[in-house]
Amino acid sequence: MGDVSDDEWLHRRVRLGECHRVQPPKQLSSSAFNDSGKKPSVDRAALRPATDTKTEANDGVVRLLTASVRGICIPIAAPNPPNFEVDVWARVEPENAAHAQIEPIPNMSRSRFDKLKEALARLAEEEDWVIEPT
Repeated sequence: MGDVSDDEWLHRRVRLGECHRVQPPKQLSSSAFNDSGKKPSVDRAALRPATDTKTEANDGVVRLLTASVRGICIPIAAPNPPNFEVDVWARVEPENAAHAQIEPIPNMSRSRFDKLKEALARLAEEEDWVIEPT
């Protein structure tokens, strides 16, 4: 299990174009969790204010509970395969001590990663905005 505790909140920046609808019930595009390395970056909320998670003035910020992220299951459609597990690891950067990554185990194909992004978007929709995009 990753080194981020289950009860920690994670923040993820969302650009206005990654929202189908901002007002409740909010609706996010799975593109809100795009990542070329298939390991979406998040900030550990206890270590960094949500205002610092934003990179553009009109960005929004959503939150995810680490335990909920770990609860995502992406099944493999083959005889008796293991499912993909999803974990959260602190990946401290020089300019961001709160940086963490959502990492699938084992590595995923693009189509499986698309399913993970969709699951993350649905989890984020269940929570109130930390900061609404403008």
